[in-house]
Order: sequence, then structure tokens, then C-alpha cells
Amino acid sequence: MPKFKISKILNNEIFLSEEDELHIKKSLRKKIGDKLSCFDDLNEYETIIKSTDKLKLEIVSKHVLSNDVLNINIFLGVIDKSNFELALRKLNEINCKSITPVFFERSQKNIKLNFERLNKIISESSKQCYRHIDLKINNSINFNELIKEIENNKFNILAYQDASEKNLFDDIKYNDKINLIVGPEGGFSERELEILRKNCSFLKLTNTILKSETAAIYLASILTFNIGNKNEK
Repeated sequence: MPKFKISKILNNEIFLSEEDELHIKKSLRKKIGDKLSCFDDLNEYETIIKSTDKLKLEIVSKHVLSNDVLNINIFLGVIDKSNFELALRKLNEINCKSITPVFFERSQKNIKLNFERLNKIISESSKQCYRHIDLKINNSINFNELIKEIENNKFNILAYQDASEKNLFDDIKYNDKINLIVGPEGGFSERELEILRKNCSFLKLTNTILKSETAAIYLASILTFNIGNKNEK
């Protein structure tokens, strides 16, 4: 059954976006008496349609949603807008907590990210994957600000093609904060690598060279798999 993100709740009545209302009435052809599932950041609600002229949904029951967002925070070098948006969608689906665009020395400085558009992309992605707490998009930072963000954290993992193979996941527990650092398409400068080696564990992902957005999605995926399995044991 499709689930819809709630815009507002008032007097046991749920309100949705105009776009979702149109989808329910025109595409799904829902009628009075039909049931719909809706959700917000805290709860999921079973509702029944009381009116379709101006969509009126009455709450029948609710249950509390678990806060299952993994504490995985992506620091992704600023890349081409379309590739950044692709990474954004997939990292939201994977259930990461946040993403922060980083301007490294070799990042394209003329790229301007439209945060209003990015948040809309995240909202649409959450509707499709039934995620109730959206991936948080932080403001862009530079390299020095990145180091300040990660320097006191225990688990900082950097994707790097020349790293030696080793398992970095044995010591990570389910609720640990994990920072994943992925460079821009031009790679890291030698100065940046020297500083990052003091703050991060380097991990080789594959024997091929991955694009930045692929590396971010791949790294988040294997971490989610490993951490998720630990939580189920």
C-alpha cells in the first residue's frame, strides 16, 4: 500500500500536499471509505477517506516509528550537479543521516548547489522509499572546516584507491557516529592527504577507479550492510 508524508495534523484529521492529493484522486482513484497509510517523523497512521472533494483523511490508528536512521554522515567533494543529485537520492534510500558538500582544493569552484532543489529531491525520494526522517543536507564547507568537523571522531573512513585492503568494521557498533569522506573528481591534493591520514582510516573499495558519487554510494552501502547485521544479532 502506498504511504504518504503528512503536511499537517489537526483535530484527528490529516492533511497532505496538493501533489499527493491529486495523485490519490486522479492516479490511484481512491474513494470515500478507502484506507491510506500516512506518516510523519514520529508515527505511522492508518486513515480512512471521509471526503474526496477536498481530501479529508480521518485517523483510525497509529503506531510509533523506530528512529532507525544510521549515524552515517557523508562528506562528499562537490561534483557535477547531476551526479551530486544522484548520490543524494541513493544515500537517502540507503538511510544515511546527513550529507555535507565539501570544496576540496581540486573541486570545481564554479559549481553552485541549489539547496532548495536538493531538499525537494530528498523529499520526493523519501516518499518513494517510505523514509520518515529525511537525509539532512548541510551547508557546503571547505577543507579546513571538514577537519574541524571530523578531528575528534573515532570512526572517520576515507575512500582512497591506493589504500591497503583491511577490514575497518569490526570495532564499529550500531549506534557509533561514522564519517565517510569522499573526494572530488580531481582527487585529493598531497597536502590534503597528509592531513587526512592523521584523522582518517583509508579504505580501498575496488580494484577500479570509482567516480565520486559511485564511491559514496558503494561505501555507504557496505557500511549499512555491516552495521545493520550487527544490530540484528
